[in-house]
Amino acid sequence: MTSPPKQIEIVCPQCGFIYKDWYRPSINLALDNFDEQYLEQASTSICPRCEYKVHHDVLIVREDGAWEFGGRPRTGLKQPAASWADLRKPELGRITELLFELEFIKRRWDVYRPELDRGVDLVTMSASGTRYDVQVKGRRGLPYRVLIRRKQMIPRADLLVALAIFEQDFEPPRLFLIPSEAWLEVRADSLFARSSHYWTINASGRNLPALRCFDFATMLDTLEAPGS
Repeated sequence: MTSPPKQIEIVCPQCGFIYKDWYRPSINLALDNFDEQYLEQASTSICPRCEYKVHHDVLIVREDGAWEFGGRPRTGLKQPAASWADLRKPELGRITELLFELEFIKRRWDVYRPELDRGVDLVTMSASGTRYDVQVKGRRGLPYRVLIRRKQMIPRADLLVALAIFEQDFEPPRLFLIPSEAWLEVRADSLFARSSHYWTINASGRNLPALRCFDFATMLDTLEAPGS
């Protein structure tokens, strides 16, 4: 599903003129038959005073399922990102949220963004009407540790952690969905850990089989099952 048009206010980087326009945060060409001219219109804005073009951060899913993150400004010597490693941390975070938003929508879940970021990045509603708050995390490659401040996450049944692992080039990331109450369980492996300040995910080759149990699609099937 393609995101609906979003109204925004823009300050022109070149002349400082303030104007209003719209863009689509995500576009799914597997479902919507938009041409390249419309993609340009939906991902850029042109200043009415000086005609400077601004590129917006837009996630594009091509007909074959390949993902592109368009709209990155291309000024001076800055080149388009050639791999996930080329993206800045805020850019990767934005992509991660958009990817999970798209994946939830594909499963016919409703998705909302809270006005204030207090440890919840997405508010979702399953097809059966059950609400889940979601904290989104994205990391590049293995091994790595994900740290979540304990004051930002109090484990409860309706709180989930969505984790994306980005690997080489622009291959689709691995997606996982972890119930926050997993940190309260006693486990034989070291995948989850806790300290006085943090909840931790210890992802490594040794713990990867345990992490696969939280595959995103599989977990959604579990959450959508009757009686879950």
